[in-house]
Amino acid sequence: MMVVSLVGWQVGGLWGALVTTAAVVAPCSVLTFLVSGAWYRFKDAPWRKAVQAGLQPVTAGLIMASAALLVQSTAVDWTAAAVTVVAAGLFIFTKLHPMLILGAAAVAGATGLVG
Repeated sequence: MMVVSLVGWQVGGLWGALVTTAAVVAPCSVLTFLVSGAWYRFKDAPWRKAVQAGLQPVTAGLIMASAALLVQSTAVDWTAAAVTVVAAGLFIFTKLHPMLILGAAAVAGATGLVG
C-alpha cells in the first residue's frame, strides 16, 4: 500500500500515480463512509461495544507489526537504529509534539549525522 503510488508513477506518470492511489484508497474510504452512519446510530448498542472492544487489540497489533517492519527497513546502521530508539522513546515518554521529533530526525539525516 505504501509503494502503490510510486509504482503507478513509474508506469504511467502522474495519471498512473493518481489511478493507483485511487484504486487502493477508494474501496476502504467508501466502506468507511457507508458504515460510519450505522456505527454512530448504534453507539449505545451492546454488540457495537463488543465489536469495538475486540477490534482494539487487533488494531494495536497491526500498528506494532507495521512499526516493526519500518524499524527493520530503516535501521541500516547503528546511528539510524539509535535515532529510531531515541525517537520512539520521545514519542512514548514525553509530551513533545510528534512533528518536532520527526523534524529533528529529518535534520539529523539531512546533515549526515545519520546514515
